[in-house]
Amino acid sequence: IWITNMDGLEWKRDKWKWHIKLLTKYMEKLAVNNSDFIVSDNVGIKNYYKSKFYKDSKYIAYGAEIPKTVFVDVLNEYSINKFEFFLIIARMEPENKIEMILNGYVSSNAHNIPFILVGNFKTNFGRFLTKKYKKFKNIRFIGGLYSKKKLDSLRKFALIYFHGHTVGGTNPSLLEAMSVGAYISANDNIFNRSVLKKNGVYFSSENDITTLINSTD
Repeated sequence: IWITNMDGLEWKRDKWKWHIKLLTKYMEKLAVNNSDFIVSDNVGIKNYYKSKFYKDSKYIAYGAEIPKTVFVDVLNEYSINKFEFFLIIARMEPENKIEMILNGYVSSNAHNIPFILVGNFKTNFGRFLTKKYKKFKNIRFIGGLYSKKKLDSLRKFALIYFHGHTVGGTNPSLLEAMSVGAYISANDNIFNRSVLKKNGVYFSSENDITTLINSTD
């Protein structure tokens, strides 16, 4: 029996060149058409395979552990205050809309509020981002961070936690932000909406980001 867990839409990743996207899309088709049983971790993914390939899949949701305690003193390590910083935790890849979010921040009137970015920036796109925004001293790339205690604290006490992921399905970092009760603004797509529902606000453009930042106190 061939059981396939269909994750996200890998062929939509902006980092891939056209021939890799084409190959990945073909492999997706092979997996769907040859599997005896398909698993989806997101309603948006389930609906995609139903409409695209007329294939049913079993939706199996997963979640995140709700921390018993979140430590505000962790913020001292990064010289930031509770509810006085913006946050992204993501891989530094184009499809996570980090550039769109930062452009929206740059166009806002909140440059005095630090913007913290957690993720390995020693990639091609990461180096592009750090170079593009290096003159903005409050845009701070702090690199990879793997302590759940620290990540929970940053998410919990961010003024806005931005989630820019676009290619689906259910992203663990979104669930973890929800688990601490973060104030979340997510990219407006079916994958994020099926998880977050009405428990956040959505953006589709740089102007949306700017408007949100300027109207948040």
